[in-house]
Amino acid sequence: MYLRHLLNSNNLFQHANDWLLKLEEQKTRSSLFYRATIALIQIQKIETLNAQCVNEYNLFANQMQIVDDKIIFHSESFVALLNEIPSLLSSVRIMQDMLLPIIGKELRISVAQSLNAGINKIEKYAIPDEVKEQLKYYWSSEGKLLREYRVLDQHYNNLVSRTFLQIRPNQRMLIEFPDNPEVRNPQKFVYTEGIDGLNYLRSSFLTLHELYEKIAKFFGSKPIEIAKEIEFSQLGEVTPFQNRTLGLVFDKEYKHMEGNSIQINIKGLRINQKEDGRLEFKNCLLDEEKLNEYRERFLLNIKANPPQPPFAKGGERPPATNSKGISSLSLLKRGLSRIFSYLAALLRG
Repeated sequence: MYLRHLLNSNNLFQHANDWLLKLEEQKTRSSLFYRATIALIQIQKIETLNAQCVNEYNLFANQMQIVDDKIIFHSESFVALLNEIPSLLSSVRIMQDMLLPIIGKELRISVAQSLNAGINKIEKYAIPDEVKEQLKYYWSSEGKLLREYRVLDQHYNNLVSRTFLQIRPNQRMLIEFPDNPEVRNPQKFVYTEGIDGLNYLRSSFLTLHELYEKIAKFFGSKPIEIAKEIEFSQLGEVTPFQNRTLGLVFDKEYKHMEGNSIQINIKGLRINQKEDGRLEFKNCLLDEEKLNEYRERFLLNIKANPPQPPFAKGGERPPATNSKGISSLSLLKRGLSRIFSYLAALLRG
């Protein structure tokens, strides 16, 4: 399962979608989009919780004696933020592992089941040179580090140890990742690069997405929006046949209209079984009472967190940033932050 509107509205995995459809890799396609959806939702949660932590600090900011650029901060919201990091790392890492086997399916060759296992013997595979170079560059510039962070977090529980609330140049939660996670020993970690963990995780997701798209385009894929799909296999054998509801697909879509107004399109698709075993798909309609009930609840959420339009399609990814003020923060504030506030309202709707 995945949120196609979430992926489509942000122009994500459009070439990869066509690529996997051509390969008839439906299970792999669904799994990739599922992991991408999870990652985006987790990024949104982190951004929302980050803003909440800053708001909590500002309740008492006028009583602080601030000299340094960052201070220690602890709250329930911050613990909830930290809780999203392992899952986000895992989601992006799984997506990373999926790429090389997909290339193997395209070329009909046997390859390792992960990029980590196959990168050292990449020259032995009958993979086009351009794709090889893309894989090697990704692995050396970001892929290997992502794996090391995930291993450190999952197997050594030592990734998150330096956490702060940054006061200047802008207020935000700061989680510093070590420059050398491969040493595993916290006593030997160094932090001279000032790697901002939250920005790094967002950047790693976008970098991996770009790699998927580049390779899909190399193999001749065109951008195609991701379609809705419904999985029935979990029902097993649905017998005896009878008139009954098997499922409901709820769908909603926001459209930003002129004058800052928002149009909500709500759809329901009921899936029924007939007495002869055939499936019936029928659109569901909302009565006025239910529509008003939903509208009131939506408006309450909008007042708390007004949605913004997603970032423009086709835009270049801003460079990654670090805690020393190098412009990786623009990755969020100019691009993803607008989606995240949009998603917050969507998910709570």
